[in-house]
Amino acid sequence: MILLNKLFSAERSVKGRVDYPLLLLGAVIYGVSVGLVLSPNEIAPGGASGLAVMLSRFLPLGVGSLTMAINLPLLAVSLYVFGWRFLVGTVVAIAVSGLTADMCTLFTPLTNDIFLSAIAGGILLGAGCGIVFRSGGTTGGTDIAAKLIKRKKPYMAAGQIFMLADGVICVLSGFVFGSIDNALYSFFTLWVFSKTLDMMLYGGDRGSLR
Repeated sequence: MILLNKLFSAERSVKGRVDYPLLLLGAVIYGVSVGLVLSPNEIAPGGASGLAVMLSRFLPLGVGSLTMAINLPLLAVSLYVFGWRFLVGTVVAIAVSGLTADMCTLFTPLTNDIFLSAIAGGILLGAGCGIVFRSGGTTGGTDIAAKLIKRKKPYMAAGQIFMLADGVICVLSGFVFGSIDNALYSFFTLWVFSKTLDMMLYGGDRGSLR
């Protein structure tokens, strides 16, 4: 626990510094979750990566490449609102997680059991995203929206914001993949993700993003 407290010291994000070793670690974990667990099982738990999982069914591009393409317009908003330090960290996180997700297609999926995939994918997604957040960047997509809302409503937990923003993508996945099971498992993954993210960011204190 002491190691984790040091690892995720809040002073990094408060002073605008980006901890690149941590950011790279979080981005790789995030990319593994998308490319090796969620995408092979057609689970789309919101965000740019969720949209990419759905689009990859129709387009001849990897889910990582699609995620990077979806995030391009959001980078302009990131630069305007949070500044170039935040933008650099976000670009690195998006690129590394996207490339990692595409590279994962070279390997056998972690599991073909959709229930286990929902659990493992949600945990890895939340852990990776939490590490990236704590390092001073984001993985793009609704991460940026969550930081914007968090700035205006500091009492809201980040996981709750993600649940609200990403729910519609989970519903849409049921139509895209032609099964309500996909939508339900996407919601379940999103719930696991949100709980993991809140634990990574706040521990026992859910209401303050330090």
